[in-house]
Amino acid sequence: MHQENLPSDLSIIDLAFQPFITVLLSLIKFLKIALLPSLIIAVLSGLVGFIFLPFLSSLPMIFLWIVAFLALGVPSTAVACSYHRHLLLGENADRTGIGFYFGGSEITYLMRTFLIGMIIFFGASISGLFVVGGVITSVLSIGILAVTVAIAVRFSLAPPAAAIGQDHITLGHSWRKTQPVKWPLFYGALIYSLISGLIFWAIQSASMFVFVFVIFSAISTDSSLQGALMLIASVFLLVLVFMVSVACHVAFMTKVYTDLEGWPSSRAEA
Repeated sequence: MHQENLPSDLSIIDLAFQPFITVLLSLIKFLKIALLPSLIIAVLSGLVGFIFLPFLSSLPMIFLWIVAFLALGVPSTAVACSYHRHLLLGENADRTGIGFYFGGSEITYLMRTFLIGMIIFFGASISGLFVVGGVITSVLSIGILAVTVAIAVRFSLAPPAAAIGQDHITLGHSWRKTQPVKWPLFYGALIYSLISGLIFWAIQSASMFVFVFVIFSAISTDSSLQGALMLIASVFLLVLVFMVSVACHVAFMTKVYTDLEGWPSSRAEA
């Protein structure tokens, strides 16, 4: 089923732009997968947030990190794996048909993406130290980000493999398999990262503006029920935007996987 020979004409343009086209073509299917988990996150976050909002500043940071990880990490992993299976196996939804499933494949996926995420977080943190300064420090900051992308993208075969049960494709396997095409892979990932970063920065900034406005409105409202509903609606908007960004990253990794592993992607139309 898998082809051992790597494509000699790995297209940088395809790597950079195909993920967005894939998401657009399968957007309806993705929304069916992501809608219920996003709504659940929004309702729970809205209700809990409305109750504990007055005590937010006194809560330990580690507690907030754990809550955020459980609230976003677990559902987004379930959504990501379901979308991977849709793109690679042709599944129309997840294994339960209700938009949420979390089993062994999802745990493996979460661990792998967490490690990749830590690489990105570490690189971005170091890069951020050099943002303020002259030309040399700015160039150094950009260089660190570029190196971070170059390293992280080399592991992009492992998460899709976990989603579809191909556990023999590990992070180490991904690193070795991408060695011959590391430069086109890097350039494609760099262009994709720049485009997706700009798009989601604009969308999330607008969503955050609405979110902050709604929070202040919810706090000042006389009706607790109305305030809770407004908070839930704003959280739902933020989570849905976040899920769409997850979809694009999933589509990018799926593109890399199908190109390098020779997997026949279904790429079902919406």
